[in-house]
Amino acid sequence: MTLSRRRFLSSLGLGASAPLLLPLATQLSRTAWGETTPAAKNVVFISMSAGLPDLQLGWPSRRPMAMTDGRRAVEFTEWDYHEALAPLAPWRSQTAIVRNLSLSLGAMQHSGGYGLLAGRGLGDGETALGNTPAGQTIDQLLADRLGAETPFRSLLFGVDQDQRKVMHESLYARAAGQPISYPVRAARLFEAMFPVAAATREKAALERRVLARVSSDVDRLRGRLAGSERAQLDGYLEGLEAFDKRRSAAACLSPTAPSADRGAVKELPVMLDLAAVALKCGMTRVVGCSLGGGNSHFHFPALVGPHVGTMFEAQGFVGEHGHDGDEKYMAGRTISWKWLSTQVAQFLRQLETPGLSGRPLMDDTIVVLFSDSGHAHHNLENSNWRFVVIAGKNVPLRTGGRMLSFGWDVPWEPLNGQSRSVASLYCSLATAAGVPLTAFAGDGGGARTNGPLTALEG
Repeated sequence: MTLSRRRFLSSLGLGASAPLLLPLATQLSRTAWGETTPAAKNVVFISMSAGLPDLQLGWPSRRPMAMTDGRRAVEFTEWDYHEALAPLAPWRSQTAIVRNLSLSLGAMQHSGGYGLLAGRGLGDGETALGNTPAGQTIDQLLADRLGAETPFRSLLFGVDQDQRKVMHESLYARAAGQPISYPVRAARLFEAMFPVAAATREKAALERRVLARVSSDVDRLRGRLAGSERAQLDGYLEGLEAFDKRRSAAACLSPTAPSADRGAVKELPVMLDLAAVALKCGMTRVVGCSLGGGNSHFHFPALVGPHVGTMFEAQGFVGEHGHDGDEKYMAGRTISWKWLSTQVAQFLRQLETPGLSGRPLMDDTIVVLFSDSGHAHHNLENSNWRFVVIAGKNVPLRTGGRMLSFGWDVPWEPLNGQSRSVASLYCSLATAAGVPLTAFAGDGGGARTNGPLTALEG
């Protein structure tokens, strides 16, 4: 059967359409020959620079002293969403907020950089480009294990302050000294996912509809399928047609530069839409999204649109505001996170529709939302990393609307037995995704603790 399937797939002659159509053809051929495979897990990392303060996390209605002194671990199930994350409230039962994870990155300011997802190294200080990665980041470890047979081991993208940029580096690394560049323009991400065949490049270079680019290969595939499989193909194509209707006329998919005054606000929703298509079509299992990743002074984009009707209207945009005083900084963080949470909510709704397995894609997906700057614009402490984890019902993580606050681990003091590290979180996320991991980053980097985060495991 395996040989027959391979012959079938090779006979399709898929060229530029292969990244989009091959996962579907593989799934349909397995079904036709009676082969069954368990649904694989997907992991999505979404980061925004300049900080995720406690105020925006939401707080328990009754805040005990332990929440403020940080010396011991506390769990809450009764807490309220702040308006910054309120768009994510429909997924509360699938959510766990993890607070006060430790990781020492030296004299770090502005961003954890590669060190945050690698669990070791130095954070980004005053420079635009930051430090060289000291090891593989968790997204790439997962990509190696989950994405080996997918067209894209991982799908990485982001939005940058400089609208002229086409690529950026800040968070993701294949190995020590090997940073990974990613598109900071929706048009570049679109071209990477849906390239034009060389023979039709001149004719189709400006065509921004997915189905128009793959139409001949779709017809070839349909002609080789039986009735039931053909019906599955048509259902699959309906999702692509819906994407085309939503996005084909979007300015950010134009080869010309996006409008500078609304760049990020237009670009990121389209990029998340493209990521949802990639996950649903089996093009990837690991996604990394970064809004203004790295030192936010150099990379955080102006958010134009969300500023209207706020204290930032006269200024004309919402930025990182790290040096504008607490009131302005907190107001800017609320507006920025509310806007991003709204985009993430739309992304989650798309994942609630069926993927290649025929069941809701979100059932087998983990979405991790965080700031690569930790809790503040200047994060000089080592125990203030926090993550919002949203997991599907088939993911073995104990979420249930819990808020887990761990004890601070101060490097120059004895190890706090109630502290936990980002390395611990990564071990549990990987294990839940089907990649058993008992330790990450060797000794856990500067975190001093390692091993699974048992309080989160299902």
